[in-house]
Amino acid sequence: MKEVQSAQDLVDSLLNADNKLVIVDFYSPGCGGCKALHPKFAELNPDVLFLQVNYEEHKSMCYSLNVHVLPFFRFYNLKQMLVPASDDVAEATPISPMFSPTRVLKGSEDKVFSKL
Repeated sequence: MKEVQSAQDLVDSLLNADNKLVIVDFYSPGCGGCKALHPKFAELNPDVLFLQVNYEEHKSMCYSLNVHVLPFFRFYNLKQMLVPASDDVAEATPISPMFSPTRVLKGSEDKVFSKL
């Protein structure tokens, strides 16, 4: 797992992931559920790139991405973007690969990913 240091680091990591599935893992060091889930997901999915965002250190970025509950996961693949359903539950809607991430990410996410 790679620890994300900034919004730019997150954008760069997504762009450099090629065709790999990327799971962005939002966590807090004090979150017991986060500590239990994250290592197991990474162990079971070695072909997936896991990025971790520390909620406590990057609150403004998390708020911009509408992350308010932990643990929280976002799934990205530049070939086929997966975005949360309108109710931000675990459902994902596949989007055609011809769209860039800034076009398929909703509202406030555009601010963070505007450099894509």
